[in-house]
Order: sequence, then structure tokens, then C-alpha cells
Amino acid sequence: MSSYLYVLGKARSMSKLNKQTLLKSCAMVFALGALTACGADTSPPQPVLEDPASPPSSPPASPPSSPPSSPPSSPPSSPPSSPPASPPSSPPSSPPSSPPSSPPSSPPSSPPASPPSSPPSSPPSSPPTSPPTGSADTHLDTPQEAARFAMQASFGLDYDDVMRLVSTDAADWIAAEVEKPTTSLVDIVTRLRRQGVDVEDEITDSDQRWDMILTADDHLRQRMAFALSQIIVVSHDLDNNKPEMYAYFYDILMNNAFGTYRELIEDVTFSPAMAKYLTYRKNHPADPETGSMPDENYARELMQLFTIGLVELNPNGTRKTGADGRDIETYDIDDISELAKVFTGFALNGGWSENWKGGDAYEQHKLPLRIYDEYHSEKEKAFLDVVIPPGTLGDESVKIALDTLVNHPNTAPFVSRQLIQRFTASNPDPAYVERVANAFTNGKY
Repeated sequence: MSSYLYVLGKARSMSKLNKQTLLKSCAMVFALGALTACGADTSPPQPVLEDPASPPSSPPASPPSSPPSSPPSSPPSSPPSSPPASPPSSPPSSPPSSPPSSPPSSPPSSPPASPPSSPPSSPPSSPPTSPPTGSADTHLDTPQEAARFAMQASFGLDYDDVMRLVSTDAADWIAAEVEKPTTSLVDIVTRLRRQGVDVEDEITDSDQRWDMILTADDHLRQRMAFALSQIIVVSHDLDNNKPEMYAYFYDILMNNAFGTYRELIEDVTFSPAMAKYLTYRKNHPADPETGSMPDENYARELMQLFTIGLVELNPNGTRKTGADGRDIETYDIDDISELAKVFTGFALNGGWSENWKGGDAYEQHKLPLRIYDEYHSEKEKAFLDVVIPPGTLGDESVKIALDTLVNHPNTAPFVSRQLIQRFTASNPDPAYVERVANAFTNGKY
């Protein structure tokens, strides 16, 4: 979604919202970047559809055929970039000899002539988006500001809704959005099934999800849930597509959109869809006789993708390095094997032997899993410098494991940077990431 690249220019803080209970510990609600803790752009408003990644393409368009004289006057909008400086150096000799010919039109539109010298600096396309330090407020003064805000905080509002935002406060809109009732995908799928609709083939859960996303009234929640679904991923193809299973998972993202990451991760861990996708449903402890070991899929992905990432990070999201100058890994194969023991004994709420496909499976897919302690590993579980004593029951083991991962110093910058990328800036400045990570960690902004 290209709107993830736009930088919202109107929200340095949410002091006007000032409702701790309303947003619980909402480091997550616009931990996403610019609507709360990430700062505001104090420069003049940009065109509503201007993409921060586009500046590099504008310099070439401005230098006409007379490089020496026009660059200084034509590219005031993009002085920092190098293209204006390089075009003049190479074209000077040729433009004079063939001014009216085709060169004049091609250099501007196809600046590859100068880019060769700037590719190394252009891959990051646009400079990192940093959190502004000047004074700013959350007031939306113009239609352009209102439209840009709407593009980042929703999947797009219609013209009338955008115009109603003009001369209002973005903080008030966010507060109103958080108060709106949550749309439920489970309710939608259940209603269709009761109407006799073939929700497995005729109208899939994916169809229903997109219909809900584009038509539901809880705009901010829909946008946040979608962002989370790109970080915490499951497949639609779960045993030929079990609609209630996926709908229940997506409702978890919706219900936790304005909550804490710790609560979200726990609900995800107990969701049938995740257990099916990452294969820890009916996960058995190690069996010395057969040599079988607990499935490690979820243990690995939980660390690598959902919480701490692969390498140690500074609070601002930059990588730490060891004495040898190399990245420092956050975990190793032993951590994975030990953590895998935690996720043993999970099965459907109705019982360990409950059929995942028949009977009342549809109803079971709308309920959290249970841990059956007779199938949970009783062994010691030692990972990331934490030791869960032998004999610890399943629920307590999961609690200790999730507390350890969510409270790990890597989790806040690792998750915060991804949320910023899905809302406001594709290449956030480290200082920007750190401000959001602090909000994530402290549970307030």
C-alpha cells in the first residue's frame, strides 16, 4: 500500500487525547509512528499525494537543456539531492551543440545519465524520516492535511468525510475511532453459514475480510489490524480453508488493535489458526524411546518474526555489533529447542482427541485452545537466560515464555519499526524508531 510511504505531518503528541484508560497501554495504537509518539512535520504542507520516495525523481525533471544557468533556479524543491549537481557537469558540452534536438527532452525524463554516480546514495531513495523537533499540533488546517491524515489512519475516507476533518483535531478523531464498536469477522462468517452460504468455496473468509475492511465504520481499527496481520501471519489455506478458524484469528487482531502487545501475542498463541499453521497443535513432548522431539516451528517464528528478531538491536532499532564488528545473534538452536517444549500439549478446547474437521469443529475454531498438561513437557525449559523449572504446568510455562520475549529489549524497536513502515514512513530515522519504541515499552505516550 503506497500510503505506508507518506509521512503524516500533523501529530507531535497526543496530549489532547490524554486518556490512559481509553487506549489501555496503547504503545501499539499509533505506536505506528506519526499519529501519537512520532512527531510532526513542521515544514509547509506537501501535496496530498506526494510520496516521500519521489523527490529523487523530481530533480532530473527540472534541469532543462541549459544546465549551468537553470539548475539553480529550477530545482529549489530538491536542493539536497546530487542529481542537479551532476547533470550540469556532463551535459555542458553536449547541450550547447544540440540544444533544440531531442536531448533536451530526454535528459530530464531519463536521468540515468547522472544517476550512475548517485546509485549508492539513491538505494535508500529517500533520507530516513526523522521525528521533527519543532513545535507542532494535531490540528488539520487544510484539505491536503486532512486527506493525508485519512490515507494513513484508514483505508481511505470518502470526500465528504475528508472535508469534515478540515479544521478539526486529529486527536479527537482518533479518540472517537477507539470508542467505536469492533466489527467481527466471526459474526459475518457465522451469519453467512446460517443463511446457507457455502463459506468454504462460494464466499471465502478472504472475500469477507476485504469486504469488511473496505466497508466497516471502525476505520482506524481496520487499518491497525491489517498492519498486524502483515507482521503476525497465518495462511488462509488451513485444511481447505476453515473460515471460522481464520475469522477467529483476525478478530484477535481486531480486538487487540488498541491493547498491549503482550495480550495480543498470548491470544495469537492460543488461536487454532496459528497452531494449525505453525504445526504445534497436539505437539507432544520428547519421547526418548522413539527419539521424537517437540515441533519447533512456532518457537522459532515467535522469536524471529513476532518478537525479538534475529540480531540484537539498540533502542533506536540500529544493530548492535560485537568486538569483531559483526551482528550479535539474539538466539541459537538450543534456545529454539528449549522454547519448543513450552508449546506442547495444545489442542482444541473440546478435548485432546477433538476432530479438527468434523462434528462441532466450526464452533471449536471460534474458541481459544487449551493446554492439556498430561501432554505438556514436564522437563526444564532453559532459553534466553531464563529457566522454567521442571514440572511447571503448561499455562505457567507459556506465561513465563511470553513475558520473557515481549519484555526483551529487542521487541520494542523490532516491532515498532515495522509498524511505522506500515503507516507513515518506509525508511524511518533511528530517532523516530526510538520514540515509538519508548511508547511501546512504557505503555503510554
